[in-house]
Amino acid sequence: MKKSTKGAIAAGAAAVLLMGGAGTLAYWTATDNVDAGTLTAGNLSLDLDSCDGWVYAAADAEGTGAVTKIVPGDTVENTCSGTISGEGDHLRATVEIDDATVSDLTLGDETVTVTADLTSPVDPTGEGVAVTAAGTDVTFTLTAVFPYGTENNNSQDAVAALGNIGVDAVQVHD
Repeated sequence: MKKSTKGAIAAGAAAVLLMGGAGTLAYWTATDNVDAGTLTAGNLSLDLDSCDGWVYAAADAEGTGAVTKIVPGDTVENTCSGTISGEGDHLRATVEIDDATVSDLTLGDETVTVTADLTSPVDPTGEGVAVTAAGTDVTFTLTAVFPYGTENNNSQDAVAALGNIGVDAVQVHD
């Protein structure tokens, strides 16, 4: 055979081998599974117990102790409490009073101004307070001011109910 023929056959064979010809390319694979485990979500709850009952505010110069019947000029307060609790790694929450649920009262045709202020938990940074299964105390104070200064006998013996005050516990995360 001539050198040129031998070279052509060798070049052809090399081309076939490079192109994967005749099924001579081999490789191995292996597959397995791993148990990725489970995730369990935590929880958050807010349980409001009750309110202590209306008492005269420290700012009220006339009244002291429990309130039975208010008169124009009185400022009275009612402290309400409960617990925020939950489970979760680094669980934090804010506690807020739903202002839309706090409304003034009408006694006769006099308006008694009502406000609600959260007294605890204190959240100075605004990043929420730590919440644990053991619980964190929640306390807020309702204040009602019966105005003095206008002669109006229509408010005598009037009764008005505040209704439900909404308090929200909202989970926060940085």
